[in-house]
Amino acid sequence: RAPEEPVSEEVARGSVKFAGIYGLIEQNDVEPVDPDRTILEGAVRGMLSTLDPFSAFFNQDQFELLKQQTQGRAVGFGSILYVTPGKIVILQTAPKSPSWRAGLGPGDQIVEINGQRIDRLDWDSLIELLKTARSHPVALGVLRPGKVLSETFKLNPAEIALPTVDKSFLLRPGIGYIHISGFEQKTPKEVMDAMA
Repeated sequence: RAPEEPVSEEVARGSVKFAGIYGLIEQNDVEPVDPDRTILEGAVRGMLSTLDPFSAFFNQDQFELLKQQTQGRAVGFGSILYVTPGKIVILQTAPKSPSWRAGLGPGDQIVEINGQRIDRLDWDSLIELLKTARSHPVALGVLRPGKVLSETFKLNPAEIALPTVDKSFLLRPGIGYIHISGFEQKTPKEVMDAMA
């Protein structure tokens, strides 16, 4: 929002309500309230959850996990995941990866791993399960967008190259097409290689 743009009356009323509710929680909760946990983990995450499956908030731990998934080469299933307590959503699948071959894609929600329900695991247990699952065959219970019943997918991990330049070709002499799927340290070299 540009600084000179006025806040709408509806947003202003909502902000006042939010501040009032937060004040009541701060005054009456049994434990001291942690603003970061309450506002960022609670309010911001809740606000984004009302949008589409691709709008997500990453705290520091989750962002580190995301970076580990995008190092360029990894053993696993070729999916970039949004992970939050009780929920795992696929954001992207690498071409020719086990996830891609199984037909999984953005917006699919993993609700079960090897019979363990995701919504029953705390954060540490969930991360440990994901680390273990990356190197062993797994059965995933997946809820597709718009569906109410999950489907089971069996995947075997593989070493996956995750280039950020995933398509490049000549359109006509002197004009080329390069598709960049993401930006990492290796992206400039991949672009130069594709141009060459």
